[in-house]
This record gives sequence, structure tokens and C-alpha cells, in this order.
Amino acid sequence: MLKSIAPPGALGCWVNETCEQYKPFDITFTQPNGGPTDFIEVKATSAPQSDYFRISIQELKFAAEKGSMYLMYFVFNAMEDNPTVKYFSNLRNKLDTNQVSLLLNLHK
Repeated sequence: MLKSIAPPGALGCWVNETCEQYKPFDITFTQPNGGPTDFIEVKATSAPQSDYFRISIQELKFAAEKGSMYLMYFVFNAMEDNPTVKYFSNLRNKLDTNQVSLLLNLHK
């Protein structure tokens, strides 16, 4: 799947391939000519659809800092043979233009 979402010519790195690195992204794609690096955060569910995904404050801050170089991928039916994948870039812009919203969960 990593190759299927890589920009042409980009070098991909699955940051958490061997263990959780606690970074605000899961995958990087770097252009071999020293061009910009894209940062990918993947959210997955075994459900066929979901309108809600958790995002950490670190992910939110990093997304705001990186702008269009931060992409979020949402994988539905993740345990099935043919999962559905949706994605968008520039979370900050999506928030600013009300295309997505934040939801607070009050812990007891």
C-alpha cells in the first residue's frame, strides 16, 4: 500500500514499521532531489464508515506547522481484503474553512 500512495519518485519510510515511535506522523515521503518531505498520518478502523477519529495535540500542532505537507489518510474496513481509503491534506486549512471540525471528549 505504501507504494500505491507515494508521489512519483518519492522515497517512502514507514516510521512505525518495527515499533511505535510516538511521532505525530506514521509515514514520510521525501523527494530524492532534496525536495519537500510529505508527512502522512494514518487513522484506521475495522468499521465500514466512521465520522470520528482521534487526533493528538502533537498531531494537531504538527499539522498546523506543516500545512499542505501533512496528509491524513483514513482507512475503513482495515481488516478486510479491500479496505476503503480516503485522505486529505492541509488539516489547518480544512479547520479554517469548516470542512472538518474538532470534537472534545470530556473524560470522567
